[in-house]
Amino acid sequence: MLHRTLILFCLSLILFLFSHREAAAFPELVRHGYPNCMACHVSPSGGGVLTEYGQALSKELMSTWGFEGEERFLYTIPTTSTLALGGDVRWLNLRDDPPKGNYKERSIWMQRDFEAAVTVGKFTVDGTLGVEDPKLDGNLEFISRRHYLLYQAAEAVTLRAGRFYPNFGIYVPDHSSVIRRGLGWDQGQETYNLEAGYQSDRWNYFATAIFGRIDDPNIKREKGGALTVAYNPSEHSKVGASYYYGETNEVTNHYVGPWAILGFTSKFFLLAQATATRSWPYQNKGAHWGMKDYARLDYELFKGFHTLATYEFSQSNLKIGDTRGDILGAGFQWFPRPHFEFLLTYNKLYRKSLSTEPTERILFLAHYYL
Repeated sequence: MLHRTLILFCLSLILFLFSHREAAAFPELVRHGYPNCMACHVSPSGGGVLTEYGQALSKELMSTWGFEGEERFLYTIPTTSTLALGGDVRWLNLRDDPPKGNYKERSIWMQRDFEAAVTVGKFTVDGTLGVEDPKLDGNLEFISRRHYLLYQAAEAVTLRAGRFYPNFGIYVPDHSSVIRRGLGWDQGQETYNLEAGYQSDRWNYFATAIFGRIDDPNIKREKGGALTVAYNPSEHSKVGASYYYGETNEVTNHYVGPWAILGFTSKFFLLAQATATRSWPYQNKGAHWGMKDYARLDYELFKGFHTLATYEFSQSNLKIGDTRGDILGAGFQWFPRPHFEFLLTYNKLYRKSLSTEPTERILFLAHYYL
């Protein structure tokens, strides 16, 4: 499997180097003319610790209110070209009301992490350190979800090695969505990768070799590769396509499909991704096709306060109707001040294998980013 990973990465890198030169940025900012993730984040694919410019935008564009300097780490420590500090604390509350009763409510600390990035010349070392409760029994364990070495080979070219998510499709922060958890990229499922990236004003390319969890062979993670190509047709939109190949000693997976971030106005935008899946569990006689689709329509009523509607479709085997699931949702997202985010949604979950009636879900997320 390792040699296939290297072959796929080399082929992707050749395509990357010799194709027309010129992923997803933080989705909410594409509509404001910031199509590339590194405008705001240290990570080329977005997420994680913010740059000084990203912190400034979190106050000026994302938040309803904010005083001078409020966006800084712990409100006082500025980000510099050498040191960037950050982190995330996420708390989730879910209330499920299935059609046949058995009402359930649970609260989860999704993330309690500190992150630091140190830059010297063209090299950046980035890492997180936090705690998690893997068995939900109150016994906390230390974890570093993400750590990598980044090399800025040229103004638009980066090389990265370490543990992070492969660049694929739209990097939405909702880990439970069908394009995150449904494709195997839930919270804590980062892998060790080698990534080459190119980001210009118009074109983005990312080629990734995926090596699974080479630090712990007992943790089963797929090895393979991924390729993303994206184009900005305007200052406020981005369209792209991604391909992923992964395998373990139990299954081989292929994911491929288009995605788009479309800013109709500075306040109205759409996130959409359609992913075809081809899975071949080795105990079965053949492979089967499936689909994972996601769409979010968002309107910002006033600065920092969003109304949104979402639709998710998942069918792991297109020949078996009982594998289908649909989720319809609507809600609000609010960034009242720098460092704070609140999300409240009402969802109807339809699972054909369980019932013709939906499960009603209320989701509340509180997020504090350092």
